[in-house]
Amino acid sequence: MEPIRKTPARVTLNVETVEKLREISSQLETEFKDILKFKRDDVVNIILSLRCQKFTTAELSQVREDKFTDKKRAEWLLKQIERSEQSGSEISFEELVKQLQGPKSKKKMKKTPSPSIQGASLSDSK
Repeated sequence: MEPIRKTPARVTLNVETVEKLREISSQLETEFKDILKFKRDDVVNIILSLRCQKFTTAELSQVREDKFTDKKRAEWLLKQIERSEQSGSEISFEELVKQLQGPKSKKKMKKTPSPSIQGASLSDSK
């Protein structure tokens, strides 16, 4: 976790979150009849202070689904193996894969069909 800074940290928002921030700002200003003015920083701080809790399991699953790519997983696996080699410790590939999968959810995961060529046989390849 980063140490608390005395100067504000800058955060870059993507297009979708900037639009959401505008909508929330507009809602606040409409609700308070333009008596109160809110800067972006104010709105972000309000959102975070009201939230004030850790992510739920469902939210973490959503982040995992949105952000984890096969490339990210492979890079992480390689980094863990390299660290293990540098430290001289043993590491199980299977254990690393379990860590990547995260906590088991109660709903069943869809099986991804393995790629195959429909109707192909060994005799077709001659």
